[in-house]
Amino acid sequence: MHALRKMMNIVGLLLVLIVNTLAQVLPINGVTTGEISDRHHTYVTPAGYVFTIWSVIYLGLIGFVIYQARKDTGNRPAVERISYWFVVSCLLNSAWIFLWHYEKIGWSTLVMAALLLTLIAIYQRIRYGRESRAIGEYSFVQVPFSLYLGWICVASIVNVTVWLQDLGWNGWGIDPRMWAVILLTAAGVLAVAFSYGKKDVPFALVFVWAFIGIGIEQQADTWVRNAAWLLAAIVGAATLWLLAKVIRDRKRWDQSYISR
Repeated sequence: MHALRKMMNIVGLLLVLIVNTLAQVLPINGVTTGEISDRHHTYVTPAGYVFTIWSVIYLGLIGFVIYQARKDTGNRPAVERISYWFVVSCLLNSAWIFLWHYEKIGWSTLVMAALLLTLIAIYQRIRYGRESRAIGEYSFVQVPFSLYLGWICVASIVNVTVWLQDLGWNGWGIDPRMWAVILLTAAGVLAVAFSYGKKDVPFALVFVWAFIGIGIEQQADTWVRNAAWLLAAIVGAATLWLLAKVIRDRKRWDQSYISR
């Protein structure tokens, strides 16, 4: 059973990497992922370079797949609790690419929501108990999924905004720029509250990265640009404070453990 799970995780990630590569080099439906994004530009769309975070996420997921495939680490509690949820996330990721490239925006939003819920389920299983403080488990299990979940939170906001714009929703008469500021503020609150509650620095860093990119992309609009820059500064400062707290708490735990 363990061998089947490990193999399916490997195949699932290979599927994601192949589909995402084809999306850029083929490309699927004759357009790249970025070109579709440009067609549906919104006030919360970040600069193109921001999407390079996928490279970091995929490197982390490759590390996870290798970690879970090894005999000495593949049966650790955090890995086992993920079970087949990772395979589900891979299928959803791949499905989203096809829906996005064929501009099935509504369906892509639903799949994105399903992916978000799947990653939340994975995250809860990783965090449950937190039996191990081993650097390997933190680096190859916790960090990759913290980054992945953080980015899908950001991507979900953008995807929903694109969908509403595609539907012609008028925002109940509220200026779209104001809606962008409201959404960005809500994202900033989420980033700080969640990262502090879970003591998760990588999760918060994703939002700082996204806010900076949105500020750069939305240079023409003062409201959105200033809100994005301000939120990047606030969340960035909060993240540095959290990092210092995590390091301090770890030192105290180590000293307490040594003194036993």
